[in-house]
Amino acid sequence: MADAQDFTVRRVEDEAGRRDVIAVLASTYCQEKHWVNDPQGQIPESDIGRADIDWFVAEAAGEPSGVVRMLREPPIAAYARYDLKSLDP
Repeated sequence: MADAQDFTVRRVEDEAGRRDVIAVLASTYCQEKHWVNDPQGQIPESDIGRADIDWFVAEAAGEPSGVVRMLREPPIAAYARYDLKSLDP
């Protein structure tokens, strides 16, 4: 079992970090789960350095193993497609 010190998370701030995201997306979301066809298209170069989007890469023993994208202050219209129902009328 790995120790907590074997895991790190870092914010993607450059092309090297973007390549790490693409590697995780390719192995997990493309090859394993078949959820995406174009891993590179999931993280366009223009996402890097944007104030409203953050990408993070999790590493296990120095190898990229997970990714998270955070959209800051997403437009409410983005949630309409989920057909969410308010719990508070």
